[in-house]
Amino acid sequence: MNILRTLLALSLLAAASARGDEEKSRIEEAILQDIMKNTKVSVETLEEAALAKCFAAPFYRATIASQSGSGSMKRKAVYAKTGDGLQKISDPGTDAEIEGLADMVNPAFALKAEADGETMMTAFKTLFPGCFDDKVDPRISRDGTKWEFIADSFFKRFSGFEVTTDPAGKISSIKRSLNINGDG
Repeated sequence: MNILRTLLALSLLAAASARGDEEKSRIEEAILQDIMKNTKVSVETLEEAALAKCFAAPFYRATIASQSGSGSMKRKAVYAKTGDGLQKISDPGTDAEIEGLADMVNPAFALKAEADGETMMTAFKTLFPGCFDDKVDPRISRDGTKWEFIADSFFKRFSGFEVTTDPAGKISSIKRSLNINGDG
């Protein structure tokens, strides 16, 4: 008899939990609908020639404006249209690989000469304008197959982008770096 009472109690708890989960899902959906109703998105195509030369994917800058009560908030995000759909290009804030960006490099583009570096620098300025400081002269430092694109200062060093290539100039890695020496 105790087993039956225990099973009955467990099934009542499970049913109550399922009803609670359904209610929670309905509330989450209502909140999501409210957010969508109060959010506007505008998109601009990034039409910089350097982007088309360096990357095989088209890029877009989205402005996302959310209204909440008497206040509003705007943010910008960059997306690339790839064969897998839209991919957000995260604005790098620390030393890390910029996820997916190296995979989007135009197969015809190689980073071999100073002119190629200048083209890549222009592409970075277009994709990540917030990473560049007007007080720092953007420049490129190269050591073999490692290219550093200086965009800003960070404490007593520089920050920017680090690109690694093979000996033929094919890009294998694109990272954000907060630790660039700048001696190159």
